[in-house]
Amino acid sequence: MRLVARSRVASPLRRLAAEPVRRLARRVGKRTARRLAVLLRAVDPPIDVSDHYTDHLGYAIAGMLTRGNLYCFDLAVRELPRDTAIVEVGSFCGLSAAALAYYRRRHRRAERFVSCDTWAFDRAMEGEAPVSRVEYAAFVKQSFMRTMDTFAHTDRPFAVETSSDEFFEQWRAGSTCTDVFGRSVTLGGPIGFAYVDGNHGYDFVARDWRNVDAFLAPGGFVLFDDSYDGSGWGVTRLMPEVLASGRYELVARNPNYLFRKRPGATAAPARRPKVLVLGREERAFLSVVRSLGRRGFEVHVGWVPPDDVSCRSRYIAAAHDLAPHTTDGDAWRDALVALCRREEFDLVVPTNDATVIPLQLHRASLEPHGRFYLISDRAFEVAFDKGRTHDLATGLGIPVPAQRRLAPAAVGAGVDPSWYPLVLKPLHSRSLHALDAKRLVRTIERPDELAQGLAMFADQPEVLVQRHFSGMGTGIEVLAADGEVLVAFQHLRLHTRPGGACSYRESSPLEPAMLDAVRRMVRAVGYTGVAMFEFAWNRATGEWVFLEINARFWGSLPLCLHAGVDFPSHLYDLLVEGRRDFPTTYRVGVACRNWRRDLAWLRDGWRAQLAPRAVVREIALLLRGREANDAFVLDDVRPGLATVGQVTREIARGARRRLRRDGGPRRPS
Repeated sequence: MRLVARSRVASPLRRLAAEPVRRLARRVGKRTARRLAVLLRAVDPPIDVSDHYTDHLGYAIAGMLTRGNLYCFDLAVRELPRDTAIVEVGSFCGLSAAALAYYRRRHRRAERFVSCDTWAFDRAMEGEAPVSRVEYAAFVKQSFMRTMDTFAHTDRPFAVETSSDEFFEQWRAGSTCTDVFGRSVTLGGPIGFAYVDGNHGYDFVARDWRNVDAFLAPGGFVLFDDSYDGSGWGVTRLMPEVLASGRYELVARNPNYLFRKRPGATAAPARRPKVLVLGREERAFLSVVRSLGRRGFEVHVGWVPPDDVSCRSRYIAAAHDLAPHTTDGDAWRDALVALCRREEFDLVVPTNDATVIPLQLHRASLEPHGRFYLISDRAFEVAFDKGRTHDLATGLGIPVPAQRRLAPAAVGAGVDPSWYPLVLKPLHSRSLHALDAKRLVRTIERPDELAQGLAMFADQPEVLVQRHFSGMGTGIEVLAADGEVLVAFQHLRLHTRPGGACSYRESSPLEPAMLDAVRRMVRAVGYTGVAMFEFAWNRATGEWVFLEINARFWGSLPLCLHAGVDFPSHLYDLLVEGRRDFPTTYRVGVACRNWRRDLAWLRDGWRAQLAPRAVVREIALLLRGREANDAFVLDDVRPGLATVGQVTREIARGARRRLRRDGGPRRPS
């Protein structure tokens, strides 16, 4: 049967309704828009070229193939440019591949046919299913192979088991690989027809289009599955961009979009990656913003006070006034989901406890709407409970301080006198009901101070009581994937205020025994993400103990960037690009200071009668300008200048308080 190569573009009704459907999807939601799209297809139906053979393919093979795609397959294969390849992104059980093989035979086309799929399903078979996700994936992959053996045994496509990003990297490199049937295939060369049917989210399909465009021959075709107007998928957002590029002509909308590349068309301009960073303050939050902004990313921020010095960063493209988290409603979550749907961020990054905790506890309702950086539930349970963290380390044979649990009302019953000065720790630094209120660690010098110290934790059922260990604070920061440490960095805490806040630190070489302890803990919980492991280290004796895990970005993150370890950038590459190879060296001896916090440290030292010589030495180090600073960097000066203003005002307020206390300036008699 000869097909009539007429285009759906010729339909005035469909052309007239396309943009209103897209607008309706934005205003009233996907469900209503889908219903309108169904009605539109009923009034102006797609061209259906299915025949007896393709009907029986649909009966026998599992899959979701729109009948209108058959017309596009037939047209693209028949008019395929010579000496090019057919590429399918996303194979599932092989229904579309079997149909494409049918049209290749029908039009006697011998060009290579290559498909790619990971056959990995993160959310498949949830609930009370009798099979696991692994079993489900294996079944689907085996179904694809059986489909090809049955319906395309004479011209099976080369089926590469990999993601589309990795597939096109191999295509670009001209790599030779082995497909699922054990055959060797060399990738690369011009593409004549690409069927894009992988992840339908905007960021994924936009990358697929850019990758295809780099190799698509002039006159070649690209078909986007589920791109019909009102489908509700992110792929629909890309269709106007493809048209606006001027390099493609719309050949058919049947109802999915089929484009042909114009002669002499250039490559597609790259879309800037877009990220949402949640948090506040000039340490971890600002460092993440700067790291990703320096890469040219479009950085949006949320849950940050408008007067925060970080908001002055030149790298912030947009600041969103999101509803704050509350426990008595879902308005905060609805606002965050709406923002993620609208902006379609490549990654959402919480940077402190107040943003990590609510996202972790509501991950099931958030993750369907975007890619959020969250650690596993197992890692969250261990790292955000200091008692479980201690138990994990003890079980692995890692040195820890002696510890016991005590009810706040116990008033020191059974506490060994040799433990003093001892440390009181809350099980959780923050509560979901009071995210802005951090429970600080308390040091108790004498037994008669214990009751007052325990009263600070009266709202807690238990308090952790730890024996004091004399040593310098040190931290090992890591990026890990599936329980494997990929990057590690170590620093020494030079200035630490009561409660644990560090204002001055220095990069140092990795201590092998501590790093081994970190690797064992990371492996035990299968950790993926960034974290800082805290230790106390007596450098005179060489003894050390593990203290706790900060399973998020940490306050000394600016030091890591200054020393050459870009953890935020590496995290993005791991989660979005799938990279695992990163530089592992850094500069040792780099010092980094937080001016505002270090002023408080100096004030505490002055009150504690710190030697004047030590105070002068610290001020001299600060004025020499040879150390890095958390807020002040040359490529983004405004947050640093705002911090200088804050410090100046604090000094002035302190001077005024002293004058009022002393009765004001004395007048000459």
